[in-house]
Amino acid sequence: MPLIHQQDGLDFFIEPEFPAPPHVRITKGDGLAIIRIGIPEQELPYIEKYENISREDLDLAYNTIWDAQEKFLNVWNKIHSNPVS
Repeated sequence: MPLIHQQDGLDFFIEPEFPAPPHVRITKGDGLAIIRIGIPEQELPYIEKYENISREDLDLAYNTIWDAQEKFLNVWNKIHSNPVS
């Protein structure tokens, strides 16, 4: 599972074995969040699942993806070789 970003102890991964919808797996310790990336200017990111992660870390993960939504979607597309627009 490729690590694509790290920030404040959060690790952001894209799972090549899981197809659309485009999403990012975020971990910190035993905490986990799965956030759909969404489509820039059409669809906001969406928190699909979270467990054992603080609200502050969940907000940081969400805002990181929202702020760089196009970048995350481009990386997801490269890993999956299946463009979503």
